[in-house]
Amino acid sequence: MKKAALYIRVSTDEQAKEGYSIPAQRERLTAYVTSQGWEIADYYIDEGVSAKNTNRPELQRMLNDIHCGLIDVVLVYRLDRLTRSVLDLYNLLQEFDRYNVTFKSATEVYDTTTAIGRLFITLVAALAQWERENLGERTKFGKVEKARQGKRPGGKAPFGYDKVNGELVVNEKEAETVRMIFRLYAKHANLNKVTEELYRQGCRTKNNAIFSVNTVQKILKNPIYIGTLRYNYTTQTGTITTVKPEEDWIIVEDALPPIIDKEEFYFVQKILDAQAMKKPRSVASGYLFSGLVTCPNCGSTLNGTTYHSKGKKTPGQPIRYYRCSFTKPGACHHFQIREDKLERLFLAELRNRTDQIRREVTGDKNACLKAANLDDYKRELESLKQKRKRLQQLFITDLIEMDELREQLEAFNTRQAELEQLIQTESEQLENRFSNEQLLSLYENLQQSWEELSFEEKKQFVSILVKSITAQRHPKEPRGYVLESLVFHG
Repeated sequence: MKKAALYIRVSTDEQAKEGYSIPAQRERLTAYVTSQGWEIADYYIDEGVSAKNTNRPELQRMLNDIHCGLIDVVLVYRLDRLTRSVLDLYNLLQEFDRYNVTFKSATEVYDTTTAIGRLFITLVAALAQWERENLGERTKFGKVEKARQGKRPGGKAPFGYDKVNGELVVNEKEAETVRMIFRLYAKHANLNKVTEELYRQGCRTKNNAIFSVNTVQKILKNPIYIGTLRYNYTTQTGTITTVKPEEDWIIVEDALPPIIDKEEFYFVQKILDAQAMKKPRSVASGYLFSGLVTCPNCGSTLNGTTYHSKGKKTPGQPIRYYRCSFTKPGACHHFQIREDKLERLFLAELRNRTDQIRREVTGDKNACLKAANLDDYKRELESLKQKRKRLQQLFITDLIEMDELREQLEAFNTRQAELEQLIQTESEQLENRFSNEQLLSLYENLQQSWEELSFEEKKQFVSILVKSITAQRHPKEPRGYVLESLVFHG
């Protein structure tokens, strides 16, 4: 007698309304098994899970049972209950074949033992995938066409505008600030001076935040302020924004109410372009931490400057400083720090980090504890899967109601997600042990050879290791400093 795996899946309430609910699928599949004279191996129920991939708890449990030889046939209510991806379907059928398992649908006629049957089922899966992806394509197409017609396809109103009935209208108060930004930059060609003046006059963004250099630069580069609509010019991957090739952009002039005169806008663009071609100061400058030191009071990047000693012991000796040039009323008072003092703070923190990594690497007891935790988590996860199986058996035999099943499954899913995250974290920490040993070797060698390194070599190491560094005046020593933060790359 064939042993059938009854796979059941439902992802949304809408599907339940259309007759795809768990009880409806279970009843139909059970009746089908009875009519075929098969034996039910188990019910595999994925509730509230999409079929866009195979990362589903019960599907994976079914595949594991297939590998153990416990299943002869996989039965579903409809093909799309199993998958909506052609590639996933192909891989699943390959897996079924490898273990001599056939596939059946209770409502569709498929025969996976013949070439024509495989072709037909693949075509149906392709249509299911097309149906899912087509909605996204139509939405994207609609936005592109709307942009081509000179209409802004959604999104928040940029600074200087308000959205009224879906259309952008000029916010006169904000528009005056935009005009001021362009005038100030055209006059000074310096983003810091623009932000300083905006702060002095109490100007704020739509979110009531102080204008940053980055925000001002984005405003200066945005052609929307001359009435030009620009769409599809960037792509977002996680937190990284990438500019697309110009041939992909959609540019529609005079589509929106302008705030800035075109002549003034293009003049500012020439200044921005000319400054962008300059060699970065952080690469070419003669300061060890150039571009990395931030002001503890206002957050601005400190600029390197050199004074000449007037002391009797070292008259005329150059002394490098990092100095804040952004004076914020009531908050920033030209904070500065000598480079040699900052270098000592850096080396002291490097020693602290080295000691910390050494403790992590040599902490065998801690590593054993993590390994023990990992084993505990894995055992609990396996126990949870067994409890889920018993719960489903109770539901199948009508010993518990649907509401109780749903409540228990939700609790199981939550704990399973927690355990899987804990297992992943502990595994990664154990795997990072080797990389920490490499980092420890780098830090130790750097400290031992620091005094022998040339300035260029020191600067290269600093640029590789350090993302930002911030020092603050010592609360008790008038000429002393303490490290407020040191952020390393990665």
